[in-house]
Amino acid sequence: MITKAPGNPGKVRVTFSMPAAIWADHIYLVGDFNDWNITATPLRLNDTGWSVTLDLDIGKEYQYRYLLNGCDWHNDWQADRYVPNEYGGDNSVVVAELPQQWQMAPYKPAIVELENERADVVAQDDHEEFVLEAAVGARKPFKRSRYTVSLNR
Repeated sequence: MITKAPGNPGKVRVTFSMPAAIWADHIYLVGDFNDWNITATPLRLNDTGWSVTLDLDIGKEYQYRYLLNGCDWHNDWQADRYVPNEYGGDNSVVVAELPQQWQMAPYKPAIVELENERADVVAQDDHEEFVLEAAVGARKPFKRSRYTVSLNR
C-alpha cells in the first residue's frame, strides 16, 4: 500500500507498507529509486505493519516491487498502476504526485493587515500559512520583521 504526503520542496513523501500479517523475516522495497538494489531499502516492522518512507521527485514515475526473504517478489496491489516487466510479470508503479486535496492553488501575492500596518505576502508554505515580511512602524525608522500568519479557512 502507498500513501502520499507533501515532502520537501519538489518532493512527495511516499510511505510504502505491507500488513503485519505478512510472514517474513525481511522485506525490502526494490525499484527505480534505488537502482533495483535488493538490500538498499528495508521495510521496518512495527505495530501497524511493515513500512518505509521515501522522498521522491514530484512528477516522476517509479517502478517497484517488494522482495520477501530474498526470494519472493510481491506487487503492491494498491499501486497507482502496473507495467509488464521483462520476466513475464508486472511491476507496481508509484506516480510521485500529491493527492488533489494536498495540491495548492498557484501563489498569488496578497495584502494582509497586521496591527494596522500593511504587509505584502512574500512566501507561502504547504500548510496554508503565510510567511510575510512587513515594514513595521511607518512613522518610526524603517524596521523589517518576519511574521507567520495562519489562515482560518
